Amino acid sequence: MTRRRRQPRRALLLLSALVVVAAALVLLLAFVFPTQQYLEQRDRIDASEQLLDRLRTESGYMAERVAAAHDPVVVERTARARLSLVRPDDTLYQLSVDPASSVRLPPDWPLPGVRHLLGADG
Repeated sequence: MTRRRRQPRRALLLLSALVVVAAALVLLLAFVFPTQQYLEQRDRIDASEQLLDRLRTESGYMAERVAAAHDPVVVERTARARLSLVRPDDTLYQLSVDPASSVRLPPDWPLPGVRHLLGADG
């Protein structure tokens, strides 16, 4: 009779152990893995927010440039600086100097490319 009582106790103990292991696995699946996904998503959200802030700043800068492009004073200043704009009533002075005649390099000049740009006798 003691054998019969021991077998159900072993079975009950084994069943209890399986239930505890199953519960631990369920808790692991229910909390640990979603927590990892949550942390990864939080990192991605932080990176996306930083990118969004940078793009908003850049967009504001571009909007200012577009607004400035509609200002005739800015357009003329840019055209004069970049495109050498000259108005009909302006006096244009052009200075043309031969660099080879105005620049004399020392004989031991270390950069041969400059000598080549100035001419062979530089």
